[in-house]
Amino acid sequence: MASVSLRQQISNRLLRILGTYVLGFTVLIFLLALASVFFFHHSQLRQYQTLIATKLSAELSAIVRESDSVGNSPVVWTGLTDSAGRETYLEPLLANINRNPAYQIDVLDYRGRNFILSPNSDQRPRLSAEAVQRTIDEALPQVELSSMGSDQLLLFSLPVIAPFTDSPVGILLSSVNLTRELTALALPDSLGIAYSLRSPREIATWSLLRTHASLPIRFDRHEIPLHIEVTMSVWLRLLVAMLAVALTLVSGGWLYRRLGRWADTFAKDLTDRLDTLVEVTSRLAVEGHTQVVHDRVGDEITAVFDAVQAIVLRQRATSQKLLVSSRVFETAAEAILITDDQGRIADVNAALLRMTGYQRQELIGQPAGLLYRLQDNAQGGENIGETVRTQGEWRGETFFLTRDHRPIPVMLAVSSLIDEHHKVLGNVAIFSDISAVKQAEDQLRQLSYQDPLTGLPNYRAFSEMMERLLDPDLGQTGKQRFALLFIDLDHLKLINDSYGHEQGDQVIVQIAQSLARFLPKPHFVCRRSGDEFIAVLYMDDAAEDMAQRLQASMQTVTHRIELPGGVMAQASFSVGAVVYPDHARNLNDLLVMADSALQFSKDAGRARVTWLNSEIIHTLNRRRRIEARLPEALQARLIVPHYQPEVELRSGRVCGFEALARWNDPELGPVSPAEFVSIAENMGRIDQLTETMLCQIVDDLGPLRERFADARVAFNVSAKQLGDQRIFKLLSNCVTAKRSRFEGLVMEVTETELISSMEDAQVQLDSLIGLGIDIAIDDFGKGYSSLSRLGHLPIHKLKIDSSFVWSLHDPSYIKIVQAILALASTLHMDVTAEGVETIAQRDCLLEMGCSKAQGFLFARPMPLPEVLQLAVCLTPGQNAQPLRVS
Repeated sequence: MASVSLRQQISNRLLRILGTYVLGFTVLIFLLALASVFFFHHSQLRQYQTLIATKLSAELSAIVRESDSVGNSPVVWTGLTDSAGRETYLEPLLANINRNPAYQIDVLDYRGRNFILSPNSDQRPRLSAEAVQRTIDEALPQVELSSMGSDQLLLFSLPVIAPFTDSPVGILLSSVNLTRELTALALPDSLGIAYSLRSPREIATWSLLRTHASLPIRFDRHEIPLHIEVTMSVWLRLLVAMLAVALTLVSGGWLYRRLGRWADTFAKDLTDRLDTLVEVTSRLAVEGHTQVVHDRVGDEITAVFDAVQAIVLRQRATSQKLLVSSRVFETAAEAILITDDQGRIADVNAALLRMTGYQRQELIGQPAGLLYRLQDNAQGGENIGETVRTQGEWRGETFFLTRDHRPIPVMLAVSSLIDEHHKVLGNVAIFSDISAVKQAEDQLRQLSYQDPLTGLPNYRAFSEMMERLLDPDLGQTGKQRFALLFIDLDHLKLINDSYGHEQGDQVIVQIAQSLARFLPKPHFVCRRSGDEFIAVLYMDDAAEDMAQRLQASMQTVTHRIELPGGVMAQASFSVGAVVYPDHARNLNDLLVMADSALQFSKDAGRARVTWLNSEIIHTLNRRRRIEARLPEALQARLIVPHYQPEVELRSGRVCGFEALARWNDPELGPVSPAEFVSIAENMGRIDQLTETMLCQIVDDLGPLRERFADARVAFNVSAKQLGDQRIFKLLSNCVTAKRSRFEGLVMEVTETELISSMEDAQVQLDSLIGLGIDIAIDDFGKGYSSLSRLGHLPIHKLKIDSSFVWSLHDPSYIKIVQAILALASTLHMDVTAEGVETIAQRDCLLEMGCSKAQGFLFARPMPLPEVLQLAVCLTPGQNAQPLRVS
């Protein structure tokens, strides 16, 4: 069988397809042309036939009615019977009717002889003598068809019968030119029309396109059918269709030749590109290196071109990688082990042989488990091989076994080797010796659990020990009771400030040694941070017995310590103690309660041990409830100002008020400011509390000054709020929201807090005074004041602390009050005495020259509505409350 090139195959195939297409397209065009000629023109022919039938039906009906009307007219039969009236009656009537050239009427007498003829009657065909005679004999209409040149004529006769006779007295001969009647329709010349009075078959015409219609000619009591055949010539149209087919064949032949040449060119280009692809691929495969050739056409051949080259290049790269991998396998520092699908050792590298001491032939074919095992506590004893089979890999720590069965800690990574059919061929394992890492981890673990200064365990060690001790899996019966001690070294800051931080660290070390030595055993002691320690005392007896043992072992919470230069000093610490599980069952609650007990030790004067009791628990619970309720109370403005009047002692006139925060909670009941102010400071809500109070005070300032003219309202702030202009910003917010200035407001701050913030107090106070606010020092005389600096501050008022007023029965306190009054007079400051509760105190103050006071002698702090009900001048005792019980 002769071989045919790919180029020839492509060219021949394309030409066959194209030839078939051209031939089929030509036949289709011809058939479509025939179909269009037949269907379109046949539809058109039927329209013409309907139009002709309608036209002739209307015209013939009108002519028959008119002829019948003329034949039945007395004028006609009178004229026929009266020869003298022919010219008088009939000729004018017929002349009027015969004006239509398409319709003419002639009159014959009763024997069929000419009686009155229309013009040119001798040039038109007439009804045959036989038909005329039948009309006379049968007294019925007769119809015939005739032609005159190219015109078709319809001839019919009507007998004229007078009322006085049964035989015709004459005959009307009518001639209708059918061709002229259709002239108005402007029918095309290609249309042929033929008529017959008997049957359509008698019409001797042949045409592909023809149609028939029967048109009844109705006389009075007689009906004669007129058959019409309409034909249309199609030869011209068929000739046009044949010309279109010929043109299509010519165009198809031209296209066939053009596409044949294109097919040959396309086949050549395609085979040339394939030859190039074969040549380049062969060079890549045989020579191993050649320049990559890019086919820039961008079709499917280009994609194949690039893909084949890419495959060959990838194979070459894979071969190079295999060569490199083989080199890496032999020279890698990590031990590499390859096993087959049965778990037997297929290959190992030199690093593994060095690590284990085996020879290669001793390992090949042996089970891989010969070399490694899991740590005792790793993965719960899970088998490495089983994990790799189920998950495809395993990573973790294990031990490598040397030839002499010595375990080496290693980091192992095992992965399955899978082919392209997802069949497991074996596994590859990489081992890294982590002996040095494990040694470093042991050292770091020891350091991470030890305090570097004291050598005691640190807080991390304590936390993990407590996790084990409080492990919920142990159950309550398996847990041991113990006491948790919070220990805080007292006044370490003084030692650091006096002797330096290095000596302070030595004090911490000595205290740590003392705790480890004196605490009842068994125990656990750790350093938490700074000067804080935590101790756990394991208990087998009651809490009271442990407290006695602790007291006996420590003897005293004050210890002698040695400072530089051989100086011996005393160092004490405060302790808060709780018992598990009596007081709490989780670490967090134990720490919180121990810290609360420690705080009670500090509040009680330090240098003591305080065991958690019901009073501390009650205080702690109430504090928690206050902390929980405080944000809502601030949001809902449950904390409101109560106003205690300040009066002039001689007249009793109310000259001012001090705004005091009051909180009556629906859940907690009355909450003292001594409780919630410190909590607000610790929670970081002191600014919110101050702003809440200030906004209400500013709201109340107008009604108060309207009721009590020139009265000034004082409010208290912490000196800490003077820093960073905090109080100034809070007041500025009220300026924006309420009013532009604050005339009538007095800000009170204690002298100790004011002196502690003296660095920026001057600037802050000047800013506040710029808002219209006066400055007063509250509880003056109770704290520490620098009189030299006090004189430079813009202070408007001093308020004598109530402790001095309550002690006016003591002459020494009288002198102190007198000194305060003299100082205020010298500095041109106003003075108000606080806490006046008796007439004697009022009189004593008046005698010393104090003109203003406030206290229960005049009125208690009360809400705004009650204050507005007070008299402008107060009588001592009228609004007084029971005296303070000392």
